Amino acid sequence: MELSNVVVLLILGFAGVSCMKPTLINECKKGTPNAERCVLAVAERMRPKIAKGEFPEGFTVPRLDPAFIERLEVTGDPNFIAVFENVTVSGLKAFHVDKLTVHTSDQQISLVTKLDYIHLKGKYTMKSNLKMLPPVDGAGYATLELTNVKVLVRLHYFLIGKKGAKTVRFLPTEFKVMFDGDANFALTNALRGKPDQVTNEAINKMPHEILNKTKPAVQRHLSETFTTIVNHLMEDAERERK
Repeated sequence: MELSNVVVLLILGFAGVSCMKPTLINECKKGTPNAERCVLAVAERMRPKIAKGEFPEGFTVPRLDPAFIERLEVTGDPNFIAVFENVTVSGLKAFHVDKLTVHTSDQQISLVTKLDYIHLKGKYTMKSNLKMLPPVDGAGYATLELTNVKVLVRLHYFLIGKKGAKTVRFLPTEFKVMFDGDANFALTNALRGKPDQVTNEAINKMPHEILNKTKPAVQRHLSETFTTIVNHLMEDAERERK
């Protein structure tokens, strides 16, 4: 794998480490044995700064933890409609990249990222009539605790500009989320007028029924947000180099 300046930016640009590019170039030069493992090791050392959003002046990358989702709509199934608003997501700073593969010929980068624990808190409106769960028709506050979440990311990039002055841009990123661990919901007023404890206990017997319904909307949100961030990051890095 050839780690040219451009590819270095692509590999870890999403995490805001383009500003730390010399570290990667010095430690993971072309011809380095197990170059991908080298990149992962450097990324792990940079992880605390990435999570806190500690970037040089002029970079506009938002901090990773806590993250904020203003609005997420789940539609497409008449038996399950939900809206989540003002959601705070904590626990992302503990992410670690399990696998990284660079396909320079196809201009793709694949990542497998794992999150051991995530906590989400916000407002919700939900109307659900799923066969395996009690009916939900309510609005209120919601929290969700998740363990062992895996995210498969595939970045497609392209180069624009003249020879010697090319710019990196990303196409919409592909995300696949896998909820491999435990999940625990806590919804207030989930069934209007009914005790919250009874409804939540029933939901948490099969929480993946709700998770699977929300997954497509979550993946779309991640793709849109992630693609916007990495393209802004590339623009910031280009301005810094001028």
